Amino acid sequence: MPANRPSPTTTPRPSGVMLAAAITLASTPAPAYIADLSHDLTVPLHTHSAPLPDLSQYDPTPQPRRHLRRMSPGDGLQAFTESVSRYFVSLNLDIPDNSSVGVTSEKVVNGIAGVIGSVQVQLNIAPTPGSTMFNGDLFVTLSHDSGYAILLNRPGRRDGFSAGYGDNGFQITLSDSAAADVHTYRIEATGSHTTPLSLSDTPAALTGSWQPDGRTADPSQVGIASPRNATLDQFAGLDPNGVWTLHLADLAEGGQARLVEWSLHFTMVPEPRETFLATCALLASLALLRSTPGSRHPSR
Repeated sequence: MPANRPSPTTTPRPSGVMLAAAITLASTPAPAYIADLSHDLTVPLHTHSAPLPDLSQYDPTPQPRRHLRRMSPGDGLQAFTESVSRYFVSLNLDIPDNSSVGVTSEKVVNGIAGVIGSVQVQLNIAPTPGSTMFNGDLFVTLSHDSGYAILLNRPGRRDGFSAGYGDNGFQITLSDSAAADVHTYRIEATGSHTTPLSLSDTPAALTGSWQPDGRTADPSQVGIASPRNATLDQFAGLDPNGVWTLHLADLAEGGQARLVEWSLHFTMVPEPRETFLATCALLASLALLRSTPGSRHPSR
């Protein structure tokens, strides 16, 4: 045998079985990784040789999910509301005693954009110098456009007591969102219809925030149970610009009151076209946020 020929026992020829095994091993890929899009996690594919996970430390408590809150009607539109006030001061209008004619304060509001979402009214009604007044005598209304609200309707007048409360003035804010009804303010303030705001010789004025009376009953017949259909929500949706009319009447004899000042406080909302544009802007922002990488929340 020639010296340069390898010995058959030194370099054996691979068998067919060994060759097939080598080809299979070479074509087998390394352990793969996949993206589980339903959980935004990247996890390896386990091979048979991988250890089983240790479940002894598993916490079954649901973890907070990172996601965008579902929008509800009106969501975000509060950002487009605006508070606007108009003050009418140093009026000092005397209210005729025991007269349904009363006195009127007409004021023009202008330069406000949008429509009324809600309105509050501040009233300062005081006795004329050197006199006292009787709160239960007063009937006060506010009107504008198609809106009409009854702010005071003989406060304290009730079955068995037609005179109402005998306190001495109003320095109040009237708001539909206030906690208590101005018609029965003594119940809230003193706990009794018959206990005045002040136990001294000088009667006191009512202060604070109260719901408007709203009772549409005739002032000579009004009572606690009378329907309340004329609150400040009657102005919602109206254009605030134009004439606002405050009318005050003292419907019983005794005492002398005057309107010192009053004011209007609006919460304005965009008009329908403005609301539509604002909503479109919000939806566009939401779509942009959802398309930003990392903003997607896990599936439920």
